[in-house]
Amino acid sequence: MQTFLSDCLIEERQEVVTEKVVCNKLKFITIVK
Repeated sequence: MQTFLSDCLIEERQEVVTEKVVCNKLKFITIVK
């Protein structure tokens, strides 16, 4: 889980909307799992 969070933070820093959305979805999937 930490890996996903780290990736999310890195993506957000890049200010990539698409990556951000994908990241959020991944987070949701991880939480659901």
